[in-house]
Amino acid sequence: MRFWWLPLLYDLSVIRLQTDSLSYAYCCTEAIVDGENWNPFAVHLNEKIGSLQCITEHSSFANVCLDSEVLKIFATHKKVCCEWPGPEEALTNTDYRYLAYRAFSFWVYGDRAIGNELEPPSCVLARIVQKFPVEEGVGLLQRRGLVNIFGTEFFLKYNAKEENCDEF
Repeated sequence: MRFWWLPLLYDLSVIRLQTDSLSYAYCCTEAIVDGENWNPFAVHLNEKIGSLQCITEHSSFANVCLDSEVLKIFATHKKVCCEWPGPEEALTNTDYRYLAYRAFSFWVYGDRAIGNELEPPSCVLARIVQKFPVEEGVGLLQRRGLVNIFGTEFFLKYNAKEENCDEF
């Protein structure tokens, strides 16, 4: 059962994320408890978690979602990042955060993770931001959700055109 009135607080050394009663942030275990009635993709998340306490404890999570070399490879994979502008010499933490989000979505949900429609659990977001901190001067003090972690350009830059990316 979800208790939206309980504030969720993620205190990282880099930023502080706070959500309130209007937030849609959730932990991976919450998605499993609420199941498909709340999130149709919860069954796929449940398969990955297995007997673990959190998806971030999975042996592949850090390799797939937090390894900068793997993320650079995913940037060129059409099933993961269809509209990625191409190879860049130096990726920013914002780029890595986005790539980590897309890698997580593809890893857990496979081909069903088209576009930027699936918000990863808050525990995943916290680990991504911990690994790829928000740059100085961005002003991320009390924000929530994908738009605030990845920026307002997130939904403009990578849109539904990804549905047409069927080739590898």
